[in-house]
Amino acid sequence: MLPDLKIKNKNFLRKREEIFNNLSKLDLPNERYTDLRNLPFEKYLKIRDNTFIKDNLSDEEGVIFFPDFFDNETACEILLKTFNSNKNRILAANLLFPTGGFFLEIKNREKVLDLNLLSPSDFTYSLQTYIFKLSNSFLELNINQENEGDFFSHSLFIFIVEDGSKLKLYNFNAPNVSFLFSSFYIYLSKDTESEIYSAYFKNPYSKIDKRVFIEGTGARALIRDIFVADKNLFLSLRNDLIFKESYTSGEEYTRGVLFDESTVCFYGLARVEEKLKKINAFVEGEALLLSERGSFLPVPSLEILSNDLRCTHSVNSGPLSEEKLFYMISRGLERKEAIRMYIESYLLSNLDGSKEEFKNRIRKYLDSYEL
Repeated sequence: MLPDLKIKNKNFLRKREEIFNNLSKLDLPNERYTDLRNLPFEKYLKIRDNTFIKDNLSDEEGVIFFPDFFDNETACEILLKTFNSNKNRILAANLLFPTGGFFLEIKNREKVLDLNLLSPSDFTYSLQTYIFKLSNSFLELNINQENEGDFFSHSLFIFIVEDGSKLKLYNFNAPNVSFLFSSFYIYLSKDTESEIYSAYFKNPYSKIDKRVFIEGTGARALIRDIFVADKNLFLSLRNDLIFKESYTSGEEYTRGVLFDESTVCFYGLARVEEKLKKINAFVEGEALLLSERGSFLPVPSLEILSNDLRCTHSVNSGPLSEEKLFYMISRGLERKEAIRMYIESYLLSNLDGSKEEFKNRIRKYLDSYEL
């Protein structure tokens, strides 16, 4: 057994050992994760006792911060449910080695919150876990990640949306770290909604997974992503819509621009479980190729196990339209300015429904971008 080094929750130690013993049985997305198993227990304790998370949620009512996270039954129950249902080694890492995070429960109110993800001071791994539970509430969450450093970053977000609640998430990513991983798990019950708007720039290696479990009648999910990939950037985007109840809808739209030798993989899935009806699902992936060496690898998927529904997908990629550029240049624009305007319009048109502040931030970033 692992030694008991004055950890309050003895069950946590036993659960940690149990998960360690089962790691080799789980699906392994990438071999570089295996060294997480070799993290010494003493170093884990140091990480756990020296959390570095800093944001403006610190004095929010109902927030439970690490390292006392595992003393809260509700938060631990939600984490374990997500881990057990997905069997993912990265989730295990977050469960075992959190370097920051919190559990926030919001009941009968409207909240607008900003979450700024910062760089760790002296850790190789940054594994942060955030759990939000909404009940008869509205939450607008603005996530900002522009940190820099030579470290492995993985942020796990879990949203439990209940009792007619609505989640609106804005995710701006322009960091520069060694490896960036973000996982979003959203559970929608009856008559709930989630809208996710994301922008991905700059980071050399990123893997982003979003999984929405539509579990209640009348639930609705929307995912809208944009990206700009240049140099030898690698970006993997996976969006899964899992339909578990009838009379629900879900749509996902991904659109971006590729320069140089960049590579973007897009995996879009809509899965409809058995014996469901009146499902409306749509998956779309598009890319603008501004380099012959860039690679856009779209994999849209529909797994339909029911009848009486509407599920479709669309994929498109290609170069700039010279006809449209000619029209813009004929109106007095320089070619470089015309291309910039074309790209901005192409990307922002995929963010219909997002707030103007989010669009303006993207415009500002694109204005500073060297074409």
